[in-house]
Amino acid sequence: MIDPSQRILFDDQIYLDANSIQKTFVYEWKESECKINITFSQEDHLAISLPKAPYAGFNIEGSLSQTAMDKMTTDLKEKLSKRGIQKAIVRQRPEFEPTPEFQIIHDGLVRHKFSYTKEANQFVFLGQDFEQNLHPMQLRKIKKCQQEQLIFSKEDPSKIQEVHSFLTSCRNQQGLEINIDNQSLKQLFLKLPRSYECYTVRNCEQKILAATILVLVNDQILYNYLPGFDRVYKSLSPLSYLLFQLYHDLRDRNYEIFDLGISSIDGELQNGLFTYKKRMGAEQSDRFIYEINLK
Repeated sequence: MIDPSQRILFDDQIYLDANSIQKTFVYEWKESECKINITFSQEDHLAISLPKAPYAGFNIEGSLSQTAMDKMTTDLKEKLSKRGIQKAIVRQRPEFEPTPEFQIIHDGLVRHKFSYTKEANQFVFLGQDFEQNLHPMQLRKIKKCQQEQLIFSKEDPSKIQEVHSFLTSCRNQQGLEINIDNQSLKQLFLKLPRSYECYTVRNCEQKILAATILVLVNDQILYNYLPGFDRVYKSLSPLSYLLFQLYHDLRDRNYEIFDLGISSIDGELQNGLFTYKKRMGAEQSDRFIYEINLK
């Protein structure tokens, strides 16, 4: 059972410092048995929760009613306006299991004139028999990787430069740019050694065929931050083998959710990516991005 009140790494001060997220402030609200807080970063007249993070948003402890949500949202808008903020963006954490609080947050923000974009997020429940949810085609490819004796490994941080170079080339194959430079990634592993992990799949000649960087969001959730594979080996599907091995490894470590991230851009579904993750046993959740103009 996922605890939605459990704090996440992305709005922890150690993450903010490691990513040089500056000019932050925490809005807090409490009534009766309900506590709500949200961390923003302010740049001029814009407040975001949070930049340089996949998501953040509202943290809730206790039971939230619609009335309480209305009071909180009214107070939040007033407090933001007093700080000179003209626009606010909330990148709310995804809902992996339905709870009344998530719906109350959504309905309350919409009532108070927040617009929103809904991104398609996908994740794997590690507590269940995930293998039964894998598509037969993916199972065949995973078996092929096993026959080829590909090597799945957790990499030492000393290998980050090699892995970053590989992931950069993977992005270049797609005509894309990687969203973090080598030195910044090294610094994250140095500053947050318990929160970042690196995994690869190599062939017998030690050539990397697939790799990913994971972020430990909290004691229940991991985020697939930076996956990639060499498209020369697309027919072999080393990324499928990497994910398959990670499912087993993370389940053995008692994690419950493996967040594979969004499969849409600005609300537009990336059908190929969405289908691939679904074939790898992923379920869909929604990740909402809310905006409001306060001027």
